[in-house]
Amino acid sequence: MQEEKFVKILIDNKGGKMRKEDILVLDADADDYKAAIECAGKYLFANGYVKENFSEECLKREQDYPTGLPSETPIAIPHCSSQFVLKEGMCVVRLKNNVEFRRMDDFDEKISTSIIFNLALKKDEEHVEFLQKFIGAIGNEQGDFVKECMMTDKEQVPEIFVKYCVL
Repeated sequence: MQEEKFVKILIDNKGGKMRKEDILVLDADADDYKAAIECAGKYLFANGYVKENFSEECLKREQDYPTGLPSETPIAIPHCSSQFVLKEGMCVVRLKNNVEFRRMDDFDEKISTSIIFNLALKKDEEHVEFLQKFIGAIGNEQGDFVKECMMTDKEQVPEIFVKYCVL
C-alpha cells in the first residue's frame, strides 16, 4: 500500500443515524478487493466507527455474499453484521487502480471498480433501508452519483449523498 490521503469529518451522531459528517473519504492504493476492504476497515476503526475485527468480518461476508454491483459505473458495497459497528458511518474508498469484486447478482462473474462504499451500520435492519436509498441514487437519471463521488474534492463528497437523498 502506498501513500494514503485521508479526510475525516467528525460527528455528533445523534440518534444513531448516518449523517453527512459520517461519510469518510479515503484515496488509496490496493492490489485487490481484500486490501481495499482492509483500507476502509482500518480507517473506520482508527476513527472510532467500528471494532478492530470489522475488516475481517467484511471479508468473511464478501466470500458468501459478494457486493460487486454491475451499475453503469461498477461499485462494491462491502459491509458486515452490526455487532462489529460502534457508530454509523461509511468509508468511501477511491482507488488509484481498479480491483475486482464478485458480482452480487452472479457469484461467478466479477466487476472491476475503483470505488467502494464500505458501510458501517448499527442496526442490521437499516442495511436494507439504506441500500434502497443508495441504489436509488445510483440509478438516478438526473445525474451520476458514483462519478460525482469519484471526481469531487474529498471534502465535498458528503454533500453528494445529501444531493441524491441518500442521507
